[in-house]
Amino acid sequence: MRDKYDEVETDLAPKMTVEQILPQDWISHWPLRDGKKVQEDGLFVDRDMGDDMKIRDQALQGIGNLTLLTGAGNSKNSNLPFDKKKTLLFKGSMLKLNREIADASHWDEDSIAARAKRLFEFAVKIWPSVHSSDIASQ
Repeated sequence: MRDKYDEVETDLAPKMTVEQILPQDWISHWPLRDGKKVQEDGLFVDRDMGDDMKIRDQALQGIGNLTLLTGAGNSKNSNLPFDKKKTLLFKGSMLKLNREIADASHWDEDSIAARAKRLFEFAVKIWPSVHSSDIASQ
């Protein structure tokens, strides 16, 4: 049932790449939280939209927006809209890290922040010497 976009268990670690779920070039396919679309040239209609774009650009760099994909999956997904990206890459993933993304109805700054919190809580369980307050301050 696997294809070239799925991880192979024996090759999982060495063949994986880090991918941003919300892509760096999000403007063409990813409207802002309020549904507004930014023009292709990056111009915005009002100051609030400019502020929302700054918040979005900060969120896309956070750990909640990162996942692991195969090299083929990484290059294939590029800047696709979320619905296409999740169907193509995350639904068949063997990684639980990706399956939760496939179950999401949308992907925005709130989704990224919530996932970052879950990842940090999981990290604290794995590495008990790391404290949530230490992570939050970095």
